[in-house]
Amino acid sequence: METITPVFELPLRKTEERESPVSLYTIFLIFGVTSIMTGVIWDISWHMSIGRDSLFSPPHLAIYLGGLATGIGSIIKLLIITFSKKVKIRNSSVSFWGMKAPLGTLLCIWGAAAMLTSAPFDDWWHNTYGLDVKILSPPHALLFAGIISILTGTMLTVLSFQNQREQIHPMNNNLLRWSFAYTASLFLIAMYIFIIEHLGRTKMHNPLFYQLVCSVLIMPIAATMRGSRLSYPATTITGFYTIILLIQLWLLPLIPAEPKLAPILNPVKHYVPLLFPLLLIVPGFILDKLYKKISNKNIFIQAVLCGSAFFVSVLIAQWFFSYFLNSPMSHNWVFQTHALPYYKDPNVQHRFEFAKFAGTTSQYYMGFMIALIHAVVFSYLGLKWGNWMRRVQR
Repeated sequence: METITPVFELPLRKTEERESPVSLYTIFLIFGVTSIMTGVIWDISWHMSIGRDSLFSPPHLAIYLGGLATGIGSIIKLLIITFSKKVKIRNSSVSFWGMKAPLGTLLCIWGAAAMLTSAPFDDWWHNTYGLDVKILSPPHALLFAGIISILTGTMLTVLSFQNQREQIHPMNNNLLRWSFAYTASLFLIAMYIFIIEHLGRTKMHNPLFYQLVCSVLIMPIAATMRGSRLSYPATTITGFYTIILLIQLWLLPLIPAEPKLAPILNPVKHYVPLLFPLLLIVPGFILDKLYKKISNKNIFIQAVLCGSAFFVSVLIAQWFFSYFLNSPMSHNWVFQTHALPYYKDPNVQHRFEFAKFAGTTSQYYMGFMIALIHAVVFSYLGLKWGNWMRRVQR
């Protein structure tokens, strides 16, 4: 059984029993990461629907608002703890350059600084080089690093409160458990967006698709599954991921939009949403059921079993679902596979056919074996990360 050193004194005093499990600072952070990820999804849709934007376009303002909220809230938190004379509060923090703050707070401050620095850099990049041809241009890479830092900092902050209260008041901790699952799902969405250019429905029979999913996405799922205290953590986190992406898929096409940058090959009349979400809730549920049976085994055995289960379930779910996504039956409001950015020709040939693999047959099957190895290795790294998160207290 794991041992976690409580930061709070036991038994809990009456004033602490009445205390809300979610602090104002935590609410500030959750609002911030929600605003950031809303802005990121909106911004990608803006680029696919309208074209070139400005430094102060609405999606950018949503991203910067989230960065400011988490940055300012974290700086206030750092100053309060640094100048506090209460030993208990100072002991719940780490030291950095003479200042005191929880690790999550420091990550949020660094992330906010990186995000706000990327804003003028991105504007200069657009003015110098023109349109974004890739999601990960240098300024976007800096912005992405800042967002990941803030999301990680928010997860660690919620985790530290969750783990502290788990030792002293486990019956009144559901709000923090669900808050952690929500922030973990936003982190998963950020990683999904990082590789979304390679996750189209026509690429779902290509080994690269499974190599990316079994490396970039399994690691946060395995880690947050291990760090969460919910009964079905992976199902909950991938469920939040699915719901959030379905909301954008169904709401964005209801908002009018008009392309403002040539060439306009597809004159859209509304926002173009991101792709239909991956069926990650299938491997999420299987991981939850499997992990309950193997949680006492060696971590290497856990990684082999979890990685193999994830690879097989993703392969079966996405392989067969892709036939439906490439068929005329999915050209509707629910699945939105007919939606196309304004700069792509809707009459292009092979639009609904699977992309051909460029290598040999042996290379094709070897690619799937590499995806399986990725799943085991990154499952191991995710479980190790999750074991560390389960002990986070400051």
